[in-house]
Amino acid sequence: MSLKASSPISAQAILKSPATAPAAAAQLAALGFEVGNTVGNSFSVSAPVRVFESVFEVRLRSTKKGGVGAGGTLELPLGSLPDALRSLLSAVTFTAPPDFGPTSW
Repeated sequence: MSLKASSPISAQAILKSPATAPAAAAQLAALGFEVGNTVGNSFSVSAPVRVFESVFEVRLRSTKKGGVGAGGTLELPLGSLPDALRSLLSAVTFTAPPDFGPTSW
């Protein structure tokens, strides 16, 4: 199912090194993302669906379990990112919904 372009969503940016967090966060913020605090080797990035789709050059969809994904995977492709940013990231991924608990609200 398609997502509304203006709907806010969040993903995790996973760093190759925690030391690069300030540089990666600044670059993602410049691309339109709200960046959360670094925890270990990752931080959250939030933005409307349209920002994710534009920056990562993907079409996002709701997954069968209620999460967000692109092309059948939770991990976003990094190929469209600037080289300087891509070199700092291991992955940008959505969190899978739990396999337990309520399935609707």
